[in-house]
Amino acid sequence: MKSIRRTLLLNVLLLLIVTLGVVTYVVYYTAAGALRERQQAATELAHVRYEDRRDEALRARADKLASEVQSNWNSTNFRNQWVASEVAAVMAPMGPGNPAALIPRAGIMGATTFGRASQLAFEVHARLATELKLNEEEIYAKPDVANYEYIQVTSDAGGTWTSRSLAGETLPSGFPILHRDPDGHPPRFDTVSLPSGVEVRRVTIRANVTRYSRVGNFFLQRPARPEDSVPPSRAVVGLAGAIRAPRPVGGPGGGPFFRPQPEGPENTIPVFYIQCAWNTSADAPQIEEMIRTRDQQLSAIDQETERSIRNLRATLAWSVSGAFAATLIGGWILVGAGLFPLKRLSQAVSEINPKDFRLPLDPRTLPSEVNPVADRLSRALTQLQAAFEREKRAAADISHELRTPLAALTTTIEVSCRKVRSAEQYRQTLDECRVIAKQMSLLVERMLALAWLDAGVDEVRPQSVEVTDLVGGVAAIAKPLAEVQGLSFKVNVPNRLTVRTDPDKLREVVMNLTHNAIEYNRPGGEIELTATQTTSGIVVEVRDTGIGMAPEIQDKIFERFFRADPSRQATGAHAGLGLAIVKEYVDRLGGRLTVDSTLGRGSRFRIELPNAL
Repeated sequence: MKSIRRTLLLNVLLLLIVTLGVVTYVVYYTAAGALRERQQAATELAHVRYEDRRDEALRARADKLASEVQSNWNSTNFRNQWVASEVAAVMAPMGPGNPAALIPRAGIMGATTFGRASQLAFEVHARLATELKLNEEEIYAKPDVANYEYIQVTSDAGGTWTSRSLAGETLPSGFPILHRDPDGHPPRFDTVSLPSGVEVRRVTIRANVTRYSRVGNFFLQRPARPEDSVPPSRAVVGLAGAIRAPRPVGGPGGGPFFRPQPEGPENTIPVFYIQCAWNTSADAPQIEEMIRTRDQQLSAIDQETERSIRNLRATLAWSVSGAFAATLIGGWILVGAGLFPLKRLSQAVSEINPKDFRLPLDPRTLPSEVNPVADRLSRALTQLQAAFEREKRAAADISHELRTPLAALTTTIEVSCRKVRSAEQYRQTLDECRVIAKQMSLLVERMLALAWLDAGVDEVRPQSVEVTDLVGGVAAIAKPLAEVQGLSFKVNVPNRLTVRTDPDKLREVVMNLTHNAIEYNRPGGEIELTATQTTSGIVVEVRDTGIGMAPEIQDKIFERFFRADPSRQATGAHAGLGLAIVKEYVDRLGGRLTVDSTLGRGSRFRIELPNAL
């Protein structure tokens, strides 16, 4: 036997599992997605920080190389060579000591062959003087660093110096010209591939040299330019200008001067562009520590994310398990408490006895879900008590109904046997006994018919029935009986009226109602038998102008052994079973039987049958 408590608890647990499963799925994947997004954002931030630190270190390295270039430019030998080239360029066409050499080149001689020759001499000596000769042994404290660093220094005068790591190659060109940048020549970063296929990160800066350089008793100066407004600490500027002597060369008393020269290519001091590139592989010593730090950060981010996801799974697992266990334990107790009214109802039902069918429990004290059950149970018990009472009454009625004809039969036989009688008297006695036996037989048949109906043995055999013929047959039998008692008999049935039903039971129903109309009619009364077609089936009515019935007994006439006129003799024809059988037959045929009666004016019985059974 199934337990309601276990069934309810199982249903609750199944619902809880489904609900928690859906909620857990949504929460887990939402939270895990948020953690993954946070991991991705942290990973991207770690990469950005690594690239910023790498570019910052690369910029610092380029600035240091710029300092090396400036040191090379500002060295005594370098400056002396520059001045020597300038002086040699001025004195070249005339020879030493020629006073005409001190005449400004941009003056009267500017357009002569003499001026062009001095310009050519200056450029040749300047290019030779400004050739860079950096010492890699001094640049690299650790020799292994040189294999992962690529340096290229280019002068606008045409000279280029490359580190040994480039193996005679040059860095890819095409980088924007820095001295044309309106933003003050900031460093430029990019990622390029060398001809050898190595991917490097490159920074290009414009190296500035000292703005004023003292050369003996002379000063080198370039005119002011718009880019000078950029701070030399952040913007890399070029140094170009002309040579002039702010004070005379020689002793007191005056002498020739270097006068201001117009700005032009022949007076430009070289500007150096430094390109510093690092190998981006993890083996590069310059960025090895940065890469290790970045990888450690990435590993920590991944571990933190996985730990958070594991903690999330564990939290959800414990939460679901705890909710399931709490529901299992608490549900068993709460469901049992909820089913307690059923236990009360069960206890009340167990107290019912055959002598008292009342339910010893007030349905109003029960919950609304159990109240209908208790109410229906109370009504069922009431009906059961009524059925038992009917059975008891039926047994008494059957005994009474059988005792009367049996007593009459016994008395008739005893009277006949007291003395010798003639043959005619014996024949008359036998006729009386035959009538009594016939009444008893009719009573037993009706009781047997009811017993079959109660047991469900009497089956319904539906078929197509011509109602006109059926009603005509009943009228042919009942009309002579009515005329004998001075009653008029009318039949009102259409020519063609067909229905699918059990013809035997329908004939029995109409015959019983017709006999009752004859038995309970008045002398000179009237009986009318009609049949009509409806949309849902047929209607058969039996109307009489007899004694009628009071309203209080109209609901009881279909009960077994009930007689509206108790003063009538209890015979087989009037034992109170006819209408009970009629009611049972109509119910079996799926129809409806109603009565409309007025005391002293007659009755009308109406039978409604469906088209198909």
